[in-house]
Amino acid sequence: MSSRRVTRLIRTAPAGDTWHRAAHPLLVAIAVVVLASCSARQPVSAPAPPPVVDRIPAPPVADQPAPADDTPPATMGCDPAPVQALVGRPVDAGLEARARAAAGADMVRVVRPGQGATRDYREGRLTLYVDGDGRLERAHCG
Repeated sequence: MSSRRVTRLIRTAPAGDTWHRAAHPLLVAIAVVVLASCSARQPVSAPAPPPVVDRIPAPPVADQPAPADDTPPATMGCDPAPVQALVGRPVDAGLEARARAAAGADMVRVVRPGQGATRDYREGRLTLYVDGDGRLERAHCG
């Protein structure tokens, strides 16, 4: 069909038959969106990861003594049972130290009412739960 014939058909269409004039811009917009979505996109390249560094120390040479390590040895666990005797007492720095020593923990975490705490497991960590009055409510390891 030639463009002149289409133009003549449009001009001679009945007055109420104007759907094609309203549909034309909509069809063009749909075609543009469809063609744009089909275009090839270049992937964004991420930066190269840093090289892996070996963090294992080299063994000491036979003629040199090994350097002294001043850090205290880490305990391999935590036992909250001895701390249960401290339940009901006000929590302060002294109680935290006594509870840590009694449980054999590496570290102490105090959780107060409404305070969030992570759920990660740490074998040598003692968690002290405090009530609204600042008193020890319960103790838990992990």
